[in-house]
Amino acid sequence: LVFLCIGGFMTYRYVTGNIDGKWYSSSLGREYSSSMSESLTDLDSKELEKYFTDTAVTMKVKGSNAKVTASYTFDKKTYIKDYRERVQKSFSAFGDLFKAFYGDSFENYYSEETIEKELDEAPKDSGQKYDSKTGETTTTLFKGKVSRLGHKMTVTSVNKDVDIDSLNVKKGQELKVTKKDKKVTLSGDGKSKD
Repeated sequence: LVFLCIGGFMTYRYVTGNIDGKWYSSSLGREYSSSMSESLTDLDSKELEKYFTDTAVTMKVKGSNAKVTASYTFDKKTYIKDYRERVQKSFSAFGDLFKAFYGDSFENYYSEETIEKELDEAPKDSGQKYDSKTGETTTTLFKGKVSRLGHKMTVTSVNKDVDIDSLNVKKGQELKVTKKDKKVTLSGDGKSKD
């Protein structure tokens, strides 16, 4: 009877600790969008955020392996059009002076191709996977090993290039894993995120 009770409890813990699948965090997605907009340009971050769509933080778990990624789609064409209009408005009265300083006309210096090239380089410099045709950008935030029996995840690697204020995980840190209804919550250091 004792062995059956222990076996039943262990089976229950193992089954309820199964978080295999794909999980999304919309709150972390919004925070990621804000942090990326601040790092990509010196424009007001709220101004740049309007060009981000499909922002998501996703955790994929298979067996004991977990990978948390952040992604967004950047509307590059609209951004380039709006950016050129803003800059042209600022420099339109100084056309000759602009050419004297930069050796080129505004249209050539701030051509769509030049701006697009600069935009395409920015995500690569920060270690992100970027599709320049679709504007889809993905980066790994951290990876971990899941213990179904222990209902915890041990962080095995962290991407130091991504700064999300409320996502403060460290390599080797143990996060408590709670699964309730259709929601998974990770907790650690007094904070939790679902």
